[in-house]
Amino acid sequence: MNWARTVVSALIILVAASLFSAWAVSAVAVRAIEDGTAVHGIAEDALDDPEVVAALGDAVADSAVAGLQARGIDPARLGLEDALRTLITDAVDTDTFKESLLEQVDAAHEQLAAQLGSTLTTPAPLTLEIDVSGYVNAQIDTIPLVGVQIPDIQVDPIEVEALDAETFDDVRSAYQWLRIAQDWALWTGIGVVVVGMFVTLRLRWFLPKVGAATAAIAGALFVGTHFWGVEAVVALLPGGKDGSIGRLILEVVTEAAVPAVELRLLELAAWALIIGLVFFLIGVLTYPRPKPQYR
Repeated sequence: MNWARTVVSALIILVAASLFSAWAVSAVAVRAIEDGTAVHGIAEDALDDPEVVAALGDAVADSAVAGLQARGIDPARLGLEDALRTLITDAVDTDTFKESLLEQVDAAHEQLAAQLGSTLTTPAPLTLEIDVSGYVNAQIDTIPLVGVQIPDIQVDPIEVEALDAETFDDVRSAYQWLRIAQDWALWTGIGVVVVGMFVTLRLRWFLPKVGAATAAIAGALFVGTHFWGVEAVVALLPGGKDGSIGRLILEVVTEAAVPAVELRLLELAAWALIIGLVFFLIGVLTYPRPKPQYR
């Protein structure tokens, strides 16, 4: 039965190392959601989509026209509606406008992160509510001759759909698993290691192997993320990029969050290697040596 214990021991080492790596990545992903990094990245990706920008421009223009009409000013009768719409839709596609919107997203990231952590059973999209009154009034002021004569208006907030209902529902479900991994993967991994210490035939070298395996997996994830991107790593997960965990990682581990993930993986690999080396030296120093034979 020694071969069976050896196989089980090897599997335990791989499971423990995988759990430690899952804990490291999940902790960064959850923190990225809670501190707003993920929401910022999601909003940034949405604003880079031409279809989203076009829809946002139309919505802002419609709100601007409605706001003027509420003040008793009819842009169509004054021959200003086309010029106003052109000014607004052009402004929406500028970096300055996007930066202004992302600042609002950052300010409200706690509310948006709460949507990601919601356990609502009814699927709903992730929406960003944006106040564009200041930008609309700035564009009205640029209308030749009459712009500065038009009083400031209050425009209703605009909703931008950052994630559709299906994707967001998958992301929310997977987020709950990430929270579980953050809270329990480390302790479960330690528990698995303890079990392995009773299973292994060579206890002296078991912990060094756990350290080496953890360092190898964390290091491989770092290399894959750094050189081939998050997509390459996600492709190795069950379900790939279309699976719920894969979709969550692709949405959450945005460009802004990648450095934090890479740093955590490097830290885990380094600590695992150091701890494994310490136990290896302990094993070498305590290894029983044959007594010398005297004649």
